[in-house]
Amino acid sequence: MIANIPPIECANHARITMNRTIDRLIVLREEITSTDLEITTIIDQDPFADVTTRWRTVPSISDLDIAAFHIATRAEAATLDRDAFVSALAANPHTERSSTIDNTGKRRRKGYKPAMAALFMLTNRLLRPQAQYSIIQQYQAHLEATHRERTAPACRRKLASILSGIARNPAGAWKKLRVIASK
Repeated sequence: MIANIPPIECANHARITMNRTIDRLIVLREEITSTDLEITTIIDQDPFADVTTRWRTVPSISDLDIAAFHIATRAEAATLDRDAFVSALAANPHTERSSTIDNTGKRRRKGYKPAMAALFMLTNRLLRPQAQYSIIQQYQAHLEATHRERTAPACRRKLASILSGIARNPAGAWKKLRVIASK
């Protein structure tokens, strides 16, 4: 990395600071790699191994996402019902209505925040235009065609429900959709 720095005239203290920063970055990269390997090792062992193998069929999912989902469900993803699973990831709708006041979505969401972030990012990766066509893209297109608002939270709930089904079904796996060209 340090070899990539172009020769720039600068004060000696600035060069020393840059070298220290680069050294810290190298150490941090090694720590991240080591942590990623530890996470992978842990989720590949019992009691996580079966569900991990099934979740790895989901496109764009990472081992860090899988670990967050296991933690959020307290390693019981295979036994939780769909509603409990969706709630553990805080993907369930939060509605609070009292007479004329509607506080939909205003309450603080309960759930493991890294799992919430992982679900958010996974949904966005599946919805990006470059991603392989999936049920999540199909669902979003349906919601937009019916002029629904807030399609992203609905897509997160749908993805959480699918992940729950994959975890509960011993033969569960991500289903690829056939794209039928429209005329």
